Amino acid sequence: MVLISRKVDYAILALVHLMKTAGGASAREVAEAYGLSRPFVANILKELCQHGFIESHRGINGGYRLVKEPSSVTVDQIVAALDGPFQLMSCARPEESEACGIAEICPVKSSLKLVHDRILSVLSSTTLEDLGRSEGCMVPLNLETIAHGNVADLPGQ
Repeated sequence: MVLISRKVDYAILALVHLMKTAGGASAREVAEAYGLSRPFVANILKELCQHGFIESHRGINGGYRLVKEPSSVTVDQIVAALDGPFQLMSCARPEESEACGIAEICPVKSSLKLVHDRILSVLSSTTLEDLGRSEGCMVPLNLETIAHGNVADLPGQ
């Protein structure tokens, strides 16, 4: 199971590349920099244009450039734009809880909803600027808590 699709993964990569490239870059330049398929990258860049993250310029010096501040673009915005709203399981959103035949009696629904909300919180608070930092942006998790703890032991409880 993949939580972030290849399209979103490459979109984030392309956005960080554009963020770090003064004047922008072409689809060919982005694709070649990472050994990716140029048509796939071009389609992703086109979609990012349609959602207002970047703009395109035609001509000899054409290409794409970021139009939003990297600190204002969050991972969940990118996911939602390209793949739809993040959803860990079918009952995560109230309007879709009918999709599960046992939602009313499910013993793990509230715990999984908590996991969903935590992941969404991380996606919502992680910006393009954070992802572009070479030293990383994530707070290290205590492996002892993960291995032997419970939900109440996680940071933020």
